[in-house]
Amino acid sequence: MDRIGNFKIYIQYFFLFLFTLLFVPASFYHRPVEGIDASWDIAIHLAYKYHLVFGKDFVFTYGPLGILHSRHPISINLFVYLLFDLYFLGTLFFVMKKIFASHFGIGLVFFIFFGIITTMNESFEVWYFFFFLFYLFSLLKEFSKRIYLIQAMLLSLILFYFKMSLGMIVIIIFFAIITYLVICRKINYKVFLSVILIYIFSIGLSAILLHVDLKGYITTGLYLINGYNDSMFKPINSEYFIFIITALSIILIIAIWIMYRIFASFRKKEFLKNSDEIVVYGILALAMYIFFKLGFVRGESHFHMFFKGVILLTPFLFLYSPQGIQRKIASVCSWIVLIISFWAMNNIPGGYRPYSRIKNLSFLPIKIEEIKNYIRGIVDYNKAVAASNNLDREDNELKKIIGNATVDIIPFEISKIYFYGLHYNPRPVIQSYAVYNEFLDSLNYQKYMSASAPDYVLFSHSSIDGRFPFFDESKTKLALLNRYRIVGEFKDDLILKKKDTENIDLLKEVEVVNVTFGQDIPVRKTNDLQYSQFIIEYSNWGKLRRIFYQPPELKVTFTLQNGEIRTFRAIKPILAEGVLVNKYIDALQEFQLLMQSKGLLNSDVKKIRIGPDSIHSGFKDNIKMVTTYYKFRDKSPAEQIADSLSTAELLNRYKPIEIDSSVLAKDNIRIGIEYYKNHSQIIEISGWAYRENANNEDAIIKTILRSKDKIYELPTKLLARSDVAAYFKRPDISNAGFISTVSGSQLEPGDYQIGIAVMYKDSLKKWFNYIPDNHLLIRSHYKIEKLSSIHSLQVQKNDIEYNIASVEENGNEILIDGWAFFKNADSRNTKINLIFQDTTGITYRINTDIVRRADVSSYFKNPLLDYSGFAVIILKDKLPPGVYSLGIETVCCKEQIGYGMSDKKINIGTR
Repeated sequence: MDRIGNFKIYIQYFFLFLFTLLFVPASFYHRPVEGIDASWDIAIHLAYKYHLVFGKDFVFTYGPLGILHSRHPISINLFVYLLFDLYFLGTLFFVMKKIFASHFGIGLVFFIFFGIITTMNESFEVWYFFFFLFYLFSLLKEFSKRIYLIQAMLLSLILFYFKMSLGMIVIIIFFAIITYLVICRKINYKVFLSVILIYIFSIGLSAILLHVDLKGYITTGLYLINGYNDSMFKPINSEYFIFIITALSIILIIAIWIMYRIFASFRKKEFLKNSDEIVVYGILALAMYIFFKLGFVRGESHFHMFFKGVILLTPFLFLYSPQGIQRKIASVCSWIVLIISFWAMNNIPGGYRPYSRIKNLSFLPIKIEEIKNYIRGIVDYNKAVAASNNLDREDNELKKIIGNATVDIIPFEISKIYFYGLHYNPRPVIQSYAVYNEFLDSLNYQKYMSASAPDYVLFSHSSIDGRFPFFDESKTKLALLNRYRIVGEFKDDLILKKKDTENIDLLKEVEVVNVTFGQDIPVRKTNDLQYSQFIIEYSNWGKLRRIFYQPPELKVTFTLQNGEIRTFRAIKPILAEGVLVNKYIDALQEFQLLMQSKGLLNSDVKKIRIGPDSIHSGFKDNIKMVTTYYKFRDKSPAEQIADSLSTAELLNRYKPIEIDSSVLAKDNIRIGIEYYKNHSQIIEISGWAYRENANNEDAIIKTILRSKDKIYELPTKLLARSDVAAYFKRPDISNAGFISTVSGSQLEPGDYQIGIAVMYKDSLKKWFNYIPDNHLLIRSHYKIEKLSSIHSLQVQKNDIEYNIASVEENGNEILIDGWAFFKNADSRNTKINLIFQDTTGITYRINTDIVRRADVSSYFKNPLLDYSGFAVIILKDKLPPGVYSLGIETVCCKEQIGYGMSDKKINIGTR
């Protein structure tokens, strides 16, 4: 029997060591890289480097021990990582040893093995949470073992400073369990008070050691937790609904077991006797809810958080269920949950396929290589730290501009600050997408308005999840407009420098109106900046969705002055804090124009609509809209000159090149236009294109514009489009993407047909094709001329054909279009004017833009009529009030003049 007992112990230790080795980290440290998530990883390390205070200078979902997540060789001593790894592995060993001591068997070994393979590479905080629950639940049975209490306290502190959102919940659970123990008289009040005081003292002492402003850390943490759900949720594609169903089936299995145990306790009148078990179930239910929210608020990219997390929770059903048939049932439930989770992890997007690792036994060579890599990392770590430190001393292009001055970056690519060795001085909430509400935005605003504001800001224009980028950190951007000015560019960033004076003033006018959800809201046309708060409330249905799954989705739709409509995802708490609504800032160049032209060169927003994503909106019908206005101050003469030159340089940068039509050869070119904007001074066309019957590997794509007498080639940037190559199954078009940009001021007024040209290096020939029904209209500067009478037009009279097709009123503007032509003249040489005559005979003339009208030339079977169309915008306040008849004047070659009066009338200011 002794030999059998010893053999069993040897087997236990074999599996203990094997399972512990499987948890050795894949690497001792991670090399910093670029990217949105990699950037906040780097930022936590930079916070240590520059002695920033968490909760005050630095606010994020991860706290000071977030370095254990990123593990970069930046400002952290080697022994910090090493000691935490030893502590983690030692705790894991002790927990499994205790479980083996009471429940060792072949079934348990297989369960742990499959659980480890399925949860492999999961974040440390999830495992720390499991350890915390294990020691906390062990306290319920054996409070006399102080090691359980010490471990539970220590693990809760690690979690609190590791990931703030999970850590705050852990601390609440700890207080709840200690309170439960005193209520149940498992401990007396003296022990209770001692534990509480020691715990609070430990939190305070660790906050000092880790540079944490405890009050700020907790306060900002609560705002981050509250705002995360509203701001960061990501709707799940219908193809992934199977994983929601899978998760709900797991929850149902566990819920049925818990409800059965509670019901059985009531029925047998053993509720008080089984109160420890009920408390465990209550905490597991809370944990299950947390993991469900973590896994499904962000959709596809976070599914693994639920399925891995739930595997670590279900063993507690077995460990804390009564012996006998109850424990066997709990064991079956645990196995079912493990199998379902294993299937999910084998099929979720981006999963690492645990089935293949087990089937091929590849987990063993993978882990052996990871252990080797871990050991190499320990050896190389100090060299990596030295390489990071050298970045501060190395010279580079950006440092030549900024030097040793302090710098922040908007919206999120903090890695640039690290790689260029700059002095980091961030706003508290370090990345724009994480500024979930007005409180957090105000922290950043106050930083930028204070004396401690960074000397420079690297600014680019982007966001996540289909948001409108300029709405992120609206208040902080207001501080940028107020305290900073543009002094240069570097790659994709504008370089902003802090000023001693302010740029804008808050006007006292405040408007409060109630508007209807889902309807267009007119926007006042003004040169001032209009910031509006949209106070929107959830309906009861919306509140339920927000609590148990995801909140309902919002959309914001802009209607611009030229009629273009743009729709983006909107974030409820961001709308509530206030956003700029009258200037449409959708690109970096637009932000530059806003700062340097005081918004005069930006597109105006005509209407805005806040609406639901579906008919079951989840929101109340009424929106409270509170609007304030800001006015740009006059600039100094030196600033005016500098900004004018910079604006001119920006507009000249996107200058088209006139090309000879003789080098163009028509070809079959497949074209996909995905984005087209012409509302701005900077016109942009993007998409993909390729020659259907030729090799495109070395192809160069250019957008071309054809006017009535010229052809232009636009500045174009090529983009990798592996998705297009995969869709059409053509590897030669992997670089078929393009973005073409042109300044409208560099094009003559008129109508341009849009096309694509494909060329090759060292070849003068260009294959092209035009895109049907795609054109660009560059509008003229319209001039209204008063004539003495209609008879002044009758110098030479010729018959003309004409039609005023539409007259559309839009606020202070009237849009008129149609066509007109001489029967036997080339429309490219014809000028069309619009005539206004009031009831007293007073007559006005206004020039129009010539527009290509292939429909007219087709109808009359005359290709000379291609450019017989016209379009014009008339401002109502440029004409005296009255009722006007509309007519047409056509001028050809300065010799033929024709006119005609239609029956169309417009009423200006007399209604």
